[in-house]
Amino acid sequence: MARIEPGLERETVSVNLPQRKYSVVVGSGIVKDIVDYISYSAPSRTVVLLTQPPIARAHPSFLKSLEELLAGAGFPFHLVTFPSGERYKNINTVKKIYEKLLELGVERRDLLVAWGGGVVGDVGGFIAASYLRGIDYLQVPTTLMAMVDSSIGGKVGINLGEGKNLAGFFYQPKGVFCDVSLLKTLPRRELVSGMAEVAKYALVFQSSFYSFLLRNKQKLASRDETSLIRVISRCARLKARMVKEDELDLKDRRILLNYGHTLGHALERVTSYRELLHGEAVALGMLVAAKISEGMGLADEGLYGVHRELLESLGITSLPSFLPSSEEVMEVVRYDKKRAGGKLRMVLLRKVASPAIVEDPPERLIRRALEEVLKEEKGR
Repeated sequence: MARIEPGLERETVSVNLPQRKYSVVVGSGIVKDIVDYISYSAPSRTVVLLTQPPIARAHPSFLKSLEELLAGAGFPFHLVTFPSGERYKNINTVKKIYEKLLELGVERRDLLVAWGGGVVGDVGGFIAASYLRGIDYLQVPTTLMAMVDSSIGGKVGINLGEGKNLAGFFYQPKGVFCDVSLLKTLPRRELVSGMAEVAKYALVFQSSFYSFLLRNKQKLASRDETSLIRVISRCARLKARMVKEDELDLKDRRILLNYGHTLGHALERVTSYRELLHGEAVALGMLVAAKISEGMGLADEGLYGVHRELLESLGITSLPSFLPSSEEVMEVVRYDKKRAGGKLRMVLLRKVASPAIVEDPPERLIRRALEEVLKEEKGR
């Protein structure tokens, strides 16, 4: 599914779906690959680059190169931005971008490029799926989190007041381009947040990947590009496999990608998406899930320690001082149960790379695991 192209610092992963196919290109300095793809796929279209101001400021050379290469290839180019932050992933932001696209005269044959982290990818994909009943789009992620997870698979959405990603689509991109050179300026906290999602893949799917991450922790911490390319492409292969098996999240396969997310999303919502980065919340969610697995007798004691060792080796050693109470989080969990007909479904582990989908784990175990993890974090 993946091939290393001789002499080049890149890997290409194919996402093979029943009705379509696209590639995830992982490398360093791959702006030209993006323009080559656009030139090959549709010669005359207008290109809209959707991003956020801090991303454009952080990567002026990337933006300049993209604009110049597109101009040289004869493509009209427009830059559209919206404010940074999870709280802007909403219908008001979407409406303003619709209005801007109409003002620019963007047509169905044109192309949207979502250049940014998970919020940009989600908003960009949502817009592409709905504007004029659907236009083509590319994902060009700038964060490790987006490179290994949210940019692949076509799940796009926005938040409602009642919760995260409650409005959205399954709408696949035409391609994904992960340029690890963009990670050089990523704040350390953001990089570490992405490593939590990397850890998820290892814990749920592949014990050999778990060992690889432990062996290469120093290279990853120093942002060694070759190591990052290997990690991102490995995650992309695992994500592509899950998407191929369950594109529309209907067969209980893709749910495995939600390990740590049930509690993680609850923690994000309780803290109003302001205190915890997504990966930090997922890391806490995985620690809680490990304790629940042990408490149910599904896993032997020691699974929590395995989680803690991996997360700490990847730099997730401290979280924001403000964390909610277990009762606040449980209120959100109960709401999720209500939405799902009174039963909560969680992904738990028997051991590394042996996941299980558990229906309605005992609330007392969830509460106890939450209390223990939150108490430990607050005391660190």
